[in-house]
Amino acid sequence: MSAVPARELAPDGPASRPGAPPHLLVVEGLRRQFGGVRAVDAATFSVAEGSITGLIGPNGAGKSTTVSMVAGSLRPTAGRIVFGGVETTGLPAYRVARLGVVRTFQIAGVFEQLTALENLLIGAPNLRGERLWDALVGKWYWKRSDREAVARARELLVRFGLEEKENDRAGTLSGGQRRLVEIMRALMAHPRMLLLDEPTAGVAPSLVHLLQDMLEELRDEGITMLLVEHALGVVERLCDTVIVMAQGRTLATGTMRELRQRQDVLDAYLIG
Repeated sequence: MSAVPARELAPDGPASRPGAPPHLLVVEGLRRQFGGVRAVDAATFSVAEGSITGLIGPNGAGKSTTVSMVAGSLRPTAGRIVFGGVETTGLPAYRVARLGVVRTFQIAGVFEQLTALENLLIGAPNLRGERLWDALVGKWYWKRSDREAVARARELLVRFGLEEKENDRAGTLSGGQRRLVEIMRALMAHPRMLLLDEPTAGVAPSLVHLLQDMLEELRDEGITMLLVEHALGVVERLCDTVIVMAQGRTLATGTMRELRQRQDVLDAYLIG
């Protein structure tokens, strides 16, 4: 589907309020069907620019499928996605990424045979190392190819406390360290929005605290995030607005305190 100018799409989307931050992401009536099963069924929500918005729900609620459609890695059966005033419905993932939407996954995806530094460099835009074969050539290639990207990667390694792991192969890192590498690689692309799919899964408690601090810093720097997370304590700390999904539908939106008072939300978690 072709992109449509923002003025034709009411970019503030559903539930826009006077004085509220503009919506960077608007999802309307999103559906995804696999055979006779509707994994996502008319999901509708929006994400305010400069926010961390939570997306929660029981297993099988359709959260990851929704994120895949927003990221462009899965084509919707129906509905509409608008990012930054441009309709991205059905666009391939690489085009969505060029608009500034970058995703991480439930299981941290790293190139195990590459070093931590080389993994970050793969995320740099306009770098020849986007091709895996070039990445495998080695560190000498990166230094000669793009010193600015190397400097950026090293700044991120220092910021996330992994500078001593720069030359370690990613396959030797802990689960939490791999997660940090994946997020840093996403940041190499200078995203406007991060789609974070269970970023604390398999991460040690000490690194969870670091990760939360870093996500808050990134939000304060202007990066918008949609956070899929089962650890509700993490969601409560990071997210002002939380969207609840159940059985493929968006069930409720509010703060965690408000949502805990809703019987339909409690029932969704109890019965899935």
